[in-house]
Amino acid sequence: MNPQQQQLIQRIRTLLPHWEEHNQAHISEMERWREQLIRLELAELADSLLEVVEQMRGTGEALNRTLARVPQHTDQD
Repeated sequence: MNPQQQQLIQRIRTLLPHWEEHNQAHISEMERWREQLIRLELAELADSLLEVVEQMRGTGEALNRTLARVPQHTDQD
């Protein structure tokens, strides 16, 4: 692996967990908003937001799968 590839792999190894954490924070916030919608009997809108949350959970799973594919060691490690 050349130095540029090593540097990129190391950066991606750092970014993927950050992106997943950020994604989870958005999911938590959307769930709080959804609860308010439900309390105010805005079920259709709450259902739409649930669809978004479910898609974001899928995104989180994809981020984790991608992280699992990132080489754990580069020549510089």
